[in-house]
Amino acid sequence: MRAVLIFATCLIVAAVVVGVVLFAPAPTEEQIVVSRIELERPPQPVLQSDPGARHILDFFPELPDPAPQADSPSVESQSPQPQTSSSGTSQFSKEMDRNRLLSLIEDWVYVNYTQVGSTKLGQIHRTREKKMFDIFEGTKFDNGIVVAALNNDAVTLQLGEATYDMRLAIEPSFYADLKDKTRPITPEEQKEAFEYYMRRFGDKFKANSKGYTPPAGMKNPTRSTKESREQGLKEYMERYGDQFRKETKQYPVQFNYPAQQKELYQKYWEKFHSGLPMPDFDQVLGGQNQLGPGARTQSSAQSSGGSQ
Repeated sequence: MRAVLIFATCLIVAAVVVGVVLFAPAPTEEQIVVSRIELERPPQPVLQSDPGARHILDFFPELPDPAPQADSPSVESQSPQPQTSSSGTSQFSKEMDRNRLLSLIEDWVYVNYTQVGSTKLGQIHRTREKKMFDIFEGTKFDNGIVVAALNNDAVTLQLGEATYDMRLAIEPSFYADLKDKTRPITPEEQKEAFEYYMRRFGDKFKANSKGYTPPAGMKNPTRSTKESREQGLKEYMERYGDQFRKETKQYPVQFNYPAQQKELYQKYWEKFHSGLPMPDFDQVLGGQNQLGPGARTQSSAQSSGGSQ
């Protein structure tokens, strides 16, 4: 009986195994699906939804058309008409070069010129670094500046499309005397000092001021005329001068001059007017002991006598 049960169990197990093998689904291979890329169609921009993206080109000037080749048969005129966009771009580039050139040579001073035969040699003092360097026509510096021309009056410096004539500025000889002893300078020396100042500083100041436009609502400063100065003085006196005179007479202020101030006056005269007769201290002040418009106040003695 036990043998029959074991045999039946084996048949059942074998039937189950055969059924699973015969009726189980066949295995399938996994496939990776990739969307097809169409190379003929360019991808859409990332910021396609930005409504202001199409206005970005408004901030860039239009590029000029390429110039035709010299051997091109289509060239019929030797003087082509300039385009507005190209001329505007050229003017902007020239202004940028001019500003950069003036900023680079801010501390440059043309101090010496010599010529031996056809060889021209100059010298520039870079005051900020306290260095002197020689130059000649064709010299090119690391910052791009080129010495275009050189003579005994000025050196022409070029950077890109901009040029600047830096005049020769030799320090007046009497400057060395003033370092040792301070003295008044003569009218001729004043003219010489003014010319030196203009060559060293004034020319660059004018070049930097060229093309200046005032802010909105303001005007460029103009040189005052004799009529405008007289009118301004008249308005000032009407508004302040008369009132100041009245207050001065009403509230006089006494100024005493001690012996120490007389001593300082003598030292001043000996230092700046040596060799000239010194006026009397009281005579120079006119016996006045208070200040006011036009120095028309009276001395304390006179005022006390008048009050009595």
